[in-house]
Amino acid sequence: MTCPGRDLRVHAGDETAMIGTAADLAAHGIKVPRPTSARFRLLRLRQISDAARTLRNDVNPMFFKALAAMVTLLAVSTTLLRFAYRHPPGMTWLDALYFSTETIATVGYGDFSFSHQHPWLRVFSITLMFAGVTTTAILVAFIADLLLSRRFTRSAGRRRVRQLRNHMIVVGLGSFGIRVVRDLIAAGYDVAVIELDENSRFLESAAELDVPVIFGDATLPQTLESACIAHARAIAVLTQDDMVNIETGIVLREMLGTVKAKRRDVPLVLRVYDRELGGAVAQRFDFESVRSTVELAAPWFIGAAMGLQVLGTFSVGQSSFMVGGMHVSAQSELDGLSMRELVTGTRVIAITRPDEPPQLHPRRDTRLRAGDTAYLVGPYRELLATLRKGQPPQPPASGDGHWPEVATVDNVGPLDRPN
Repeated sequence: MTCPGRDLRVHAGDETAMIGTAADLAAHGIKVPRPTSARFRLLRLRQISDAARTLRNDVNPMFFKALAAMVTLLAVSTTLLRFAYRHPPGMTWLDALYFSTETIATVGYGDFSFSHQHPWLRVFSITLMFAGVTTTAILVAFIADLLLSRRFTRSAGRRRVRQLRNHMIVVGLGSFGIRVVRDLIAAGYDVAVIELDENSRFLESAAELDVPVIFGDATLPQTLESACIAHARAIAVLTQDDMVNIETGIVLREMLGTVKAKRRDVPLVLRVYDRELGGAVAQRFDFESVRSTVELAAPWFIGAAMGLQVLGTFSVGQSSFMVGGMHVSAQSELDGLSMRELVTGTRVIAITRPDEPPQLHPRRDTRLRAGDTAYLVGPYRELLATLRKGQPPQPPASGDGHWPEVATVDNVGPLDRPN
């Protein structure tokens, strides 16, 4: 029900969407959350745990096999030297570890030597040096691959995202997506981005905002898991391809509804360009927040072109609403009209008059008059209908007594969207 009358009763279980100042809402017992930052601060222990998981996931699996071979070689050599090395005072465990390390690293300092040992121990030392050089070279190669290769660059975003909790995920780093990212960062939220194009022109903008970017196909569960969707506050799918957005939304809904995640309460917003397609997807797949860019942008252009001061748009379910201000002209239908006589599906939330303070929440007996600026909220079609009523009557185009039609969208020239 859109803009219901003041006499309508609400009951337990009803969901309502209200607009007003924070003070008004608080006065009626509605808790208004404070605009505190949502940035998450990790505990030291969690940082260490995330770093360990990052190392495990990003390093080549063969690295750990080479490291295990190195540790095994060092342990065997230390044990063997502890009991088999002939030295007058004997070799302690620390001496054995020290001698094994310098032998494997081939950096002998001359304090220990195999020259007077059993022949089999000297043969072992030769094998130990060759094995040490080989494993050391392999380990250095893997470390260089981790630090210097392109793979490290691609994993940088994944590593940072693993440290986030209660963050926003934006899929698609286009002109629309980067704007959403900027607004979320300005609001104090942590944001992670999933982008398919590694050469996107908005990557520098994301870097300036210090936002981690994960490169990959968002329709793949592996890519979505790397963005930690199980810990996300909300997810917005904003690519320029409607089919990709729909497919990603279906995959996300399935993943969030699994027994492991149990996060069906996470808001999921899909961007769909085509209005009819967006409605069909919302109905067929039971998505609550499918937004058509045409439906969201049209009120701005249409309202501004017809003289409405557009202040903002928002959605309730699949219905789009607009907040705007309009001037009441003399001798118009709204001139002298009371609030109870305003039968359109809109609600007047404020009235401003010259040399008078703003009048918030006007009562039923409040009347509009010429020169007023009325601020309304409602479906944009209803607002446009009310706007026409506030326009002055136009003189007949000719002597036939017929009045010209009010300008429509078809005959209105292009107009930039207001800032």
